Amino acid sequence: MGHKHQCGPARVPELSEACHPVGAAEAEEIAERLYGARGSATRFETEKDDTFLLNCAARGKFVLKIAHPSERMEELDFQVALMRHLEQRAPDLPIPRALCDVDGADLPIVTTSAGERRVVRLITFLPGTPLDRTSATAPQRERIGEILAKLRHSMADFSHPADGRALAWDVTHLLDLSDLLSFIPGGGKRAWTVRALERFAEVKPRLDLCRRQVLHNDFNTSNWSSITPARSS
Repeated sequence: MGHKHQCGPARVPELSEACHPVGAAEAEEIAERLYGARGSATRFETEKDDTFLLNCAARGKFVLKIAHPSERMEELDFQVALMRHLEQRAPDLPIPRALCDVDGADLPIVTTSAGERRVVRLITFLPGTPLDRTSATAPQRERIGEILAKLRHSMADFSHPADGRALAWDVTHLLDLSDLLSFIPGGGKRAWTVRALERFAEVKPRLDLCRRQVLHNDFNTSNWSSITPARSS
């Protein structure tokens, strides 16, 4: 390939470094101590942090997220700040709300039983069925498009010091993954990938001149819940 690239900046340690999982009982204790939320915790399978559905009976359900110890505080603050921004700009959008702990902190830190310092968040829970487990009508699909459009418009004036971080899923950093070509067996697939990267290297200078904004670009049927037959969120 005839272009230069950097190796690895789009890959982050919380996706590769091991940590000690937090169990449900410890998660329940953390939730009660930090948020006064007493309930039963059920683990959600996630790619890098410890996440639990916290059922607090009459008080409702919440999502407790205990970040990977390698996750940067700036990244977590970015996520909370964006949720707060959307709450102000488009309060009718069906998105979770970030909650403060009993001391008013957005991102309290705990030391787990394994001795790791972990950042904790509690957010509201949106009930529903993932779209990949059900079906959607034409009006529902139209509604999904409307909500996604409003979400992007609502983010247009948002910025944060961490919004320029590199993500492997951000296509503008595609060339940073070129060193992974060696993991693709020789043949048609590797040749196709090389051609695609070479073509992208030609396009990237023009892509870098385009306007940019923060947006949610991970819509798929696993990330969308249908609340009722007439409404999706």
